[in-house]
Amino acid sequence: MHVWEAIRKAPGATLLFIISNVIVFFYTIPNLHDAASVYGISLNSIEKGYFFVFFTYMFLHASIVHLLINMFFLGDAGLPYEKRIGAEKFIAIYLLSGLSGAIFTTGYLLAEKAFGYIDLKTTIGASGAIFGVISYILARRDGMERFLKIYVPVIAALHIPAFLGDMGGTIAWHNHLGGITAGAFLSRVLRPRRSLD
Repeated sequence: MHVWEAIRKAPGATLLFIISNVIVFFYTIPNLHDAASVYGISLNSIEKGYFFVFFTYMFLHASIVHLLINMFFLGDAGLPYEKRIGAEKFIAIYLLSGLSGAIFTTGYLLAEKAFGYIDLKTTIGASGAIFGVISYILARRDGMERFLKIYVPVIAALHIPAFLGDMGGTIAWHNHLGGITAGAFLSRVLRPRRSLD
């Protein structure tokens, strides 16, 4: 009875996203380049009008390290807070943040092209959606101390290279910014079922 109750109350949406990302990773990793070219966000996919990539890119990852980092943050943020936010709102926040990240990335790629630079990189990964979830939680003023101690050093270590050298090409900061923006906005629109405080 206690086990069934624990399963029933488990943060199912978070687990569903984690399991989906893991399954897709192991399914696509043998032919990741082909999968990313079809389902990732690139200038080519945008110009062809393949707007389904605005959602499919969230479930692709470039390496096991990329996957593990994203799933750590998703689990760390989602597992404790989904029950407070509500599964439906959590799903909305996750997907809308990922969509916002895709829109920011699209704007960035088109702006680069307008200035004569053709970016051939493809954006994949769940980080835009995850940044949105974290942004939502912070905007609701919960977990701030923990964020400062754990998240900020890791995020800084990952993003500083984006502004200092060639390694920055691997960090889709525009996608992350889109997720953060959506999460902050949604914190004012989608209220949790109970306070996050």
